[in-house]
Amino acid sequence: MEDQLGFLGNAARDLYFADALISHGTGHVGIEYDGSSYVLRPRGRVAPGLKVTVDDLPAGLVAAAPRADYGGGALNSLRAFTLLAPAQRAQYLDTAAEDPHLKRTIRSEAVQVDFLGLRQMPVNAVLWWEGDRVIFKSPLEAAGELDDHQKSRLARLASCQAVLVNSVKDAAVLEFLIRLGAGQRPRLHVVATESLPAVFVRERVLPAASAVICNWQEVHHLIGRPGVQTVSAAQGALIWLREHAPQASLFLTMGKEGVLVAAPGDNAVAHVRLGPTQTEQLQRQLRGYPWRVCGCGDAFASGAVTQLETGRTAVLGGDSGGVVYSAALAGCAAAVQWLGWEPRLREQDFHVERFPLSRESVFRAVYQ
Repeated sequence: MEDQLGFLGNAARDLYFADALISHGTGHVGIEYDGSSYVLRPRGRVAPGLKVTVDDLPAGLVAAAPRADYGGGALNSLRAFTLLAPAQRAQYLDTAAEDPHLKRTIRSEAVQVDFLGLRQMPVNAVLWWEGDRVIFKSPLEAAGELDDHQKSRLARLASCQAVLVNSVKDAAVLEFLIRLGAGQRPRLHVVATESLPAVFVRERVLPAASAVICNWQEVHHLIGRPGVQTVSAAQGALIWLREHAPQASLFLTMGKEGVLVAAPGDNAVAHVRLGPTQTEQLQRQLRGYPWRVCGCGDAFASGAVTQLETGRTAVLGGDSGGVVYSAALAGCAAAVQWLGWEPRLREQDFHVERFPLSRESVFRAVYQ
């Protein structure tokens, strides 16, 4: 296998509406922007901080977007990676149709870019609501079976030592990589997604993953039931993940509350978050620039995986607690850097709390 990282996902064209007004009714969402009104029909729960697929994005709303950019989990992770390791060779494989404009946005000559061509690139509308972003996603086109040409491109990606899988929408794509025999399959670092059936991720993806990275919304999609976002509930979710992915390093991100991390074979968990002084400074820096939070979780995934695979990190002195703990620090630093933070962070800039995982005291209290 080649000494390089792979990135696999499905990019999207993100449209930003910083000044739009949102009203939420039963079965619909109203948007007021630039003197016009639009109605969206969501296919799931709508709340600040969530990503919600809608029946359609109105053409008038799409045309009125004042700002557009390419987004998507793997693409954002790749961008964060090129900041951390600009000369490191990498492969980026997008499952959407080839887009020469997207290629030009990846400025690193060390990155090989390719496309599977399973569908046209989807479009998302990114709005701000009650102090957080909400993303309305256009529906995905169904993809057919993989042809020989597409399989050969996946096989080329599998020549990497490891692949960060982020926002893949097609079970067949992951199944191809999972079925590769010993010595042929790269290490798979997987960011959970609601775009794949939960049963497929539970039964096929989690047992094959070297690392699992997910946020609150994603882990409860896998569990199959909602939960209140508390640190205790997050511990319970981490226990659930450990039972389904005993071999994996686990990272459960919680926004400004940091991340819970657990190493394989370890019955303890670490809660890592930025210290109060740095958090306050960062919040002040973000005022007036709320769109910067988009892609922050993807940057975390990139920072953590880059540290796991290459040892590179933006943290000074972040290696005293083991590899997986150091990866959590590296992920947090990459996320903060994504938000526009420039000073180099030190291990002492983070608050770390360690405690044992107890299924009896946590999981039953939260989920039973």
